[in-house]
Amino acid sequence: MLIAKDRIKELTSTTGAGTLTLTGAEAGFQAFSVLGNATKCYYTITDVNSTDWEVGQGTYNSNTLTRDVVLESSNSGTAISLSATGSTVFVTYPANKSAYSDVGVNRDYLASGNIDAGKPLILNTDNSVTQVAETPSTIPAGLGTKATTEIASSVYDQQVAMGINGQFVSAYRQGSDFMCQVNTISSDDLKTITHGTSQLTFNLSTGTDVAIVYQPNVDKYVLFYRDGSNYLTASVMTLSGTGASATLTAATPVTIMSDAMQGNPSNNDFTYDTSTYLIIGSWRQSNVAYTCSMSISGTTITGNSSVTIPIPSTYTGGGVTRCSYSSTANKIVYLYTSSADQLMYTTIGTVSGTTINFGSAAVVSTPSGATINASDMCVGVDSNGVVVLSYLTEDLGTNYSLWSQAGTLSGTTITWGTASQVSNVIALGNAANECTIGSIASGKMIIARGVNSTSPSYLNKGIFVIITSSGTTVTNGTVQEYSQTDSRYPCVSTNYSKTQAVINWGDSASMDMNNIIYLESAQAGANETNLSNNYFGVASTNVVSGEQVGVNRSGSFNNNQSGMTAGVDQYVTSTGLIKERTTTTTVTDSNPTVSTVTTQDGSAYSNGGNSISYESTSGYYVRGRMEPSTNYPVVESGTWTSNSAGISWGTPTVLSSNNLRNYVAVTTGGGYSHVAYCTRENSNENAKITPVAISGSGAITLGTTTTVFTKATTSSFTDAISVEYDTSSNTIISFFNDGSTANSSSIIVASPLQMNGANYSFNSSDNVNILNGIEVYKTTTITVFDPDTQRTIFFYTKNNSPTSINGIVISCTGTTISLGATQTASFNTKPIDGGWSTATYDTQNNKIVFVYEASSPTNSAKYSIVTVTGGATNTLSYTADAYLFSNTSTKNETANITYDADANKLLYVYPDYFTYHFRCNTLTSNGSSLTSTQDVEISSEEWRENTPDNTSSIYVNNKGVAYSFGGRDGSYQIVNFTQFFNTVSTTVVNGSQFVGTARGGTDLELSEPPVELVGMANGSITKGKPVILRTDEDFEQVSQSNLSVTFAQGSEIEVLSGWQDQNSLSYDITQNKFLVAYRDQDRSLYGYCKVLSVSGTTVSYGSESSSFSSAGAAIIDSVYDAESGNHVIFYYNTSNQYGYSVVATISGTSVTFGTPIAFQSSNTNSRGTCFYDSADKKVVWVGGIFNGSTYSLKAIVGTVSGTSINFGTISDSGVTESDYYSSAYDKNSSVGVYAYMNAFGDGYMGTLSISGTSITWNTPVNFYGTTNVTQFFDSMTYDSVNKKIIHTFRDSQNGKLMAIVATISGTSLSLGTVVEAVSNANGGNTNSFSIVGTNQGAIPLVYRDANSPYYLKYLQGTVSGTSISFSGGVSLNSQSIQDIPSIAYSTNDYGIVTAYAESSAHDLQAVAVTPSGTVITNNLNATNFIGFAQNTVSDNEDVKVAIISQSDENQSGLTTASQYYVQVDGTLSTTAGTPSVLGGTALSSTKILIKS
Repeated sequence: MLIAKDRIKELTSTTGAGTLTLTGAEAGFQAFSVLGNATKCYYTITDVNSTDWEVGQGTYNSNTLTRDVVLESSNSGTAISLSATGSTVFVTYPANKSAYSDVGVNRDYLASGNIDAGKPLILNTDNSVTQVAETPSTIPAGLGTKATTEIASSVYDQQVAMGINGQFVSAYRQGSDFMCQVNTISSDDLKTITHGTSQLTFNLSTGTDVAIVYQPNVDKYVLFYRDGSNYLTASVMTLSGTGASATLTAATPVTIMSDAMQGNPSNNDFTYDTSTYLIIGSWRQSNVAYTCSMSISGTTITGNSSVTIPIPSTYTGGGVTRCSYSSTANKIVYLYTSSADQLMYTTIGTVSGTTINFGSAAVVSTPSGATINASDMCVGVDSNGVVVLSYLTEDLGTNYSLWSQAGTLSGTTITWGTASQVSNVIALGNAANECTIGSIASGKMIIARGVNSTSPSYLNKGIFVIITSSGTTVTNGTVQEYSQTDSRYPCVSTNYSKTQAVINWGDSASMDMNNIIYLESAQAGANETNLSNNYFGVASTNVVSGEQVGVNRSGSFNNNQSGMTAGVDQYVTSTGLIKERTTTTTVTDSNPTVSTVTTQDGSAYSNGGNSISYESTSGYYVRGRMEPSTNYPVVESGTWTSNSAGISWGTPTVLSSNNLRNYVAVTTGGGYSHVAYCTRENSNENAKITPVAISGSGAITLGTTTTVFTKATTSSFTDAISVEYDTSSNTIISFFNDGSTANSSSIIVASPLQMNGANYSFNSSDNVNILNGIEVYKTTTITVFDPDTQRTIFFYTKNNSPTSINGIVISCTGTTISLGATQTASFNTKPIDGGWSTATYDTQNNKIVFVYEASSPTNSAKYSIVTVTGGATNTLSYTADAYLFSNTSTKNETANITYDADANKLLYVYPDYFTYHFRCNTLTSNGSSLTSTQDVEISSEEWRENTPDNTSSIYVNNKGVAYSFGGRDGSYQIVNFTQFFNTVSTTVVNGSQFVGTARGGTDLELSEPPVELVGMANGSITKGKPVILRTDEDFEQVSQSNLSVTFAQGSEIEVLSGWQDQNSLSYDITQNKFLVAYRDQDRSLYGYCKVLSVSGTTVSYGSESSSFSSAGAAIIDSVYDAESGNHVIFYYNTSNQYGYSVVATISGTSVTFGTPIAFQSSNTNSRGTCFYDSADKKVVWVGGIFNGSTYSLKAIVGTVSGTSINFGTISDSGVTESDYYSSAYDKNSSVGVYAYMNAFGDGYMGTLSISGTSITWNTPVNFYGTTNVTQFFDSMTYDSVNKKIIHTFRDSQNGKLMAIVATISGTSLSLGTVVEAVSNANGGNTNSFSIVGTNQGAIPLVYRDANSPYYLKYLQGTVSGTSISFSGGVSLNSQSIQDIPSIAYSTNDYGIVTAYAESSAHDLQAVAVTPSGTVITNNLNATNFIGFAQNTVSDNEDVKVAIISQSDENQSGLTTASQYYVQVDGTLSTTAGTPSVLGGTALSSTKILIKS
């Protein structure tokens, strides 16, 4: 026990650093004996020399004091050596153990495990404490659980390739098609497989087998197959996503070899050379064994020239040549059988460039007398370079015995050991793709086989064996089963780093595809914590296991922390740290995202000579270019819209009404843009520069143009090269070719212009000839400004022998230019004469990255990283030239490189050499070399302008890189886009168990958890505001938001050909899909469905369902049941004339049905209507039931349960003659509204109330006098914004399409004034119309124009008070339609879909429209309010919320004792809003008691 008592002080006779012998108390003090033996205390020693001292903790026993722990001392924290007897020791209390630190410390806990001061602790059942920590879990070796993909028909040949990040691709043949599927392996147990729900299908005309190879260097999968001409063909596949959403996309197939191959490809015939990044394949054609290497660039695979493999006979057996790569020997091992003796042979190949050289063929010393079928063998190379074979023997006892054999490779020779038989296994043999092998661990290979029904053991099962090799000795492990059923076509792929293998196979009975994961050795799994709501306290001392430890509990301080922020609550993490509850990190994507690529076409847009920059003062982009219709130079400002949309360019301003000479150059600086250009005028060519001011609105004002020099037209080819802004001297430096000759003996003029407001101070005498009479091409001149050294660098390619890259460093003082000496790069590969070059400045490394077109290989790209030295030196140093692409043969005829400082990446944009499509190679730089992270196609637009002066780009902070490029060769076109690096902010919850509050960087005040709820804020939250709980468990302030929706019209799409009619649409809010039900006249009038998906305004559809009716069906109406998540279709059975309904379920793009049920077993009117009662969660049908002479108006309530629907008793309205029905549900009043035509043709409208399955009919009212009306199932809708019912109908006397607004109060209905929706002149005399309400307040109306050519028309209604008006009529299609168009609205995407039949062939059509308007969204509902915020926070910060039964004191203006309701806009009111949410009762003007 630790004890402290006052006035204890003694002398000691001890010298040295050992235990103190006490010699008695000094006068006026007590002796240590008052503490008692075995008592701990804090002490201070002062040496007799009055210099040395020591503070520590010791234990007193019989006039001795051990020095257990030294806390501080004059000897750097270690024990001092006492110099002589007579030193003094006394009881103290150290500062770092003072009351501030140790209030509340309990020292009665034993440490279980070592404990560090300041770390959180848990309390064990034996009352000891342990430091909170995570320890790795162990994933056991062995098999996982089989994952099966059910196949519609028999599946053949299985292949699999393991990639990175725990994913693999499996391929299987189904008929003549091959299916590829992505599979993801759980990182938690390394064994659980999740199939991607979508599969990539290759429609192959031949019954070919395939191979699938993973190329890790480019992260691509390649599928090899034999095409219809028997050519070896390949397609590169790109994997994206994980889990069920993982997908594959395939590039256009490429013919590898244009000669007919024999046999089929398999994984055993391909291997990957890790040293050259080449895929090696082998095959037989014309009885000859061939091989070739293949490279991948982007998504294109290229087959290099094939070569013949030396073999000892006329041809290889079975058309099979296996191969495997040895990374230790850098060799390819080819395995095949001879047609002469049926023995196995090997040939060793060495890759050289893109070709392969060979050693001599050599026989494998297999068991004497055995012959080998080529299909039954495979070869692999283990991690130690041992070549391992797996094969089946024939003519040696029992056929198809399983053997393994190992050999060591030296040069091109293999020394074979003795073959070893896998006992008691007779495998399936003499069949393609029944053999597989892979390297799984050090010195270990895995083989998998299917077992023959005649095998003495494991018959009809799938087995695998681990083969261990040591030199030429091979040992077969225990036979293990991967399948209990008859298995075919096993294929193995391995992840060596995790000793992990995936086995892929087909079930011989079901022929389904199966996968299973095997781990050869146990692996480290996820860390596991000992923290589980058992946090106890914080350690105040460092101790080792078994010692007593001080524990800080609530009410005490601990000062052993670091890096904390005062006032911030702290929580314990699972790893044993004490941190803020949440941490937000922002990560920049490793690769860029491309905006929408737009083109500006036509005679107003030149395909060359564009230059862009960014003027930061105004916030506008600026672009200079030529106006082709006049050949004048123009300048225009551009507005940044968004990352996805890029730049919107304004109206150009003419710089000079004279012909432009080629190129316009633009830069910005000093609050202006600066445009350099040359014009031809008055028999002269004039080099000019104009300052351009851009206002806040983007308006352009031209300053005074300065002519820097003039040349006579007769011998001049003057044009602008570039313009730079020198920040050090506020000077513009323009660069012009003075035009003495074209491309040779050039004179390059640099002109300095001092900024003077909107003008320049310039004197022609300041012009400097940078080059004078040196042959140089304009395409090779580049300038770059180095902001670090404040120098401008002029690069050019000198055309001489050899051609060279050169640079000149330019310094500027005012208008005085000084040139450094020419700096020539000593590159290994010279540039092409007149070739392109491009450069950019890397602000992270303060280097210039220079790229040029190299001469070998032709059109290849090489780069150098250039360092600028300023001061008085003004020199350049170049790194050695290096190829930009890992595949050095990659060609590109022009390029643009730009540095993006947001991501510290270089974006190298270039046209694909073959397709001219835009590509981007994303690069990183370490200051001396570049590394590619991604090379992808970014646009299918063509870029054929092959000079850099047709390319321009500019990086802007937080806006990425904007581009303005010349487009297709010879056409008037500009291609615009931006590339940007998205950032993703991720907030993680560090811990949920509260420790206390930081009082400083090192000081923590421990306390009990707060009584308020603590959660992460989604968006900013203000103290005192009402808060909701989101479904993602974040907290959010109650608020409304407005979203402006712009009108957009899609294109008509044919959903199904044939005679389709009587369709109905319903929207599935969960699936975000539309269901269209329709009748097929060509198929006995049966009813069918399709699922419609909408992206923007583009409609796509899934496969057709089976028929939901067993007889002819007249579709009445359909509705979505939100409670069950299913749809209900009502239809009229044309056979028995009964009314039927059926439940439809959407899954993906497929539809399934429950059992149809007759809701009325008597003659039912085929015209009816239905709605969903969201309050009672019921489906209601309203229509006519035949009473012997007419149709009585009746209704019935249905309850959906799963895929079944149960109906109550049909309810009679008392109306004995009715027809033409429509209905809607008023959510505000929770009543149904219906309309019908009575016996006299008059229109009536009424409400009905639902209770359970009972219906109460409320008195209907006439809505249009005695004029005959017609309405249909989609003629009525509910306006959720204005809380009105909108009803449309046709005036049958004058043919006009009319509309009326109804207001429901309780169960009563009041009507507004009838308005003309569509006049006869606009096609209103129609019997085909539908209407629907939207969240944006618009009321879309679609109708068949009664006037020829009878197109589908669209109007948009707007409700004001109790009236509605329609406007904005457009045609939605360009062909005549028939029947009634159905309509439905997506609450997710705010768009509608309308479906209809065209009148010629009666094909089913659909079109999507986005109505304009404003969507007001509320985040408050009836159940998600939780309380009031107690602090003001920003997004992703922790917020405390006072909850029900607590009080909030952050209000104002409340009336004591009044109840207050939370409104949807976050205010409080004594009147309940919608929804009605009680906030609480006011206790004072500022305080509210929170209630439910």
